[in-house]
Amino acid sequence: MTSRCLAEITYLNLYKAAAVGWHIIRSHVFNDGNKRTRMMACTMVLDWGGYRLLCGWLDPEALAVTLSVASGEMNLAGFTDWVSRTAQSV
Repeated sequence: MTSRCLAEITYLNLYKAAAVGWHIIRSHVFNDGNKRTRMMACTMVLDWGGYRLLCGWLDPEALAVTLSVASGEMNLAGFTDWVSRTAQSV
């Protein structure tokens, strides 16, 4: 497998995790708990792809990013960028 192929797989894994989390927050799927559910879903998708977030659920940066997505200030591309900067391969 070439390094370009590995880079594309890495991006797709990070994008999938970000997309799941972002859409849960923006769609308000549940009456309550959308932001908490986002963190769990994002963490699970990252785990399936061999990654983990370097910050915890109550990390001030994670909370600020989540609120930015919820308010519409951060788009999917911005959230994907944040996930790629805060995720680490395991």
